[in-house]
Amino acid sequence: GEYPYHAGGGADGRTCACDAGFSGNPAIGCTNVDACVANACGANAVCTDLAAPAGGGADGRTCACAPGFTGNALTGCSDIDACATNACGANTDCDDLDAPLVGTAGRTCSCKAGYTGNPETGCSDKRESVA
Repeated sequence: GEYPYHAGGGADGRTCACDAGFSGNPAIGCTNVDACVANACGANAVCTDLAAPAGGGADGRTCACAPGFTGNALTGCSDIDACATNACGANTDCDDLDAPLVGTAGRTCSCKAGYTGNPETGCSDKRESVA
């Protein structure tokens, strides 16, 4: 790999330093600083290290909520409630499933006890459907 460094004018005629966004011993080699290591994102978030010359601080990475999660990626993301965002039909029970499932795939619907029908569109009282 390439080891970015620059030379200057020291007492022995040269000094070496790693370029911005890199760290290590420039005589041996410099490596990209992974800002995610020292600056983690919040819970359930994905950290992406930015390429050099981005530094090793918080400005050297981006944070985004993982799929199926919402909120502030810096402080923590929470599971998206698929029941709240994609309601089942009338007279049903909705069970939210764990992320990363979202939308209608992120929940299951079932008719309440004593009801029958399609839980996606709505259930009716079994007693009313008897002719």
